[in-house]
Amino acid sequence: MINAKVPRLALAGIEGFEGLIHGSSDTEGERLVGAFLDFLIEIAVACWHEGLFRPGPVILSAGGSKYYDLVADRFSAAGIGETKVVMRSGCYLTQDSTAYRKAFQRILERSPKAAGLEGGLRSALEVWTYVQSRPEPERLILTAGKRDLSYDDDLPVPL
Repeated sequence: MINAKVPRLALAGIEGFEGLIHGSSDTEGERLVGAFLDFLIEIAVACWHEGLFRPGPVILSAGGSKYYDLVADRFSAAGIGETKVVMRSGCYLTQDSTAYRKAFQRILERSPKAAGLEGGLRSALEVWTYVQSRPEPERLILTAGKRDLSYDDDLPVPL
């Protein structure tokens, strides 16, 4: 017989992934992500009041490649005692530099704290290929393309 007074499972924290949330505009997407983060905090608060967390800091974790400023601001103000905010990149090794360059510009617009970050985003990986042909002044035929290079948001962009 299981003793109901002895806990068998204790939570360490709450996590979520907001990277797939999109709106019809940047502002709408940010509102939806904010609502999702608030929902995660509501879950954490409910679990806190029920005593479901193990002793020690409560871990609050979410992605953050596009919204790390929103994640950091909301989670750091969760108000459930000692917390440990863990930021995760939305991408594992690489991500589309053009899409995240735009996302970083949006972060700078909405978060004055981010403006103090030196250097911004830097590409971690470049793929070199040969120019096979230049049939027009503004058109190149390369020896690598979308079937050779993985991508998420958009096709590979020659630099």
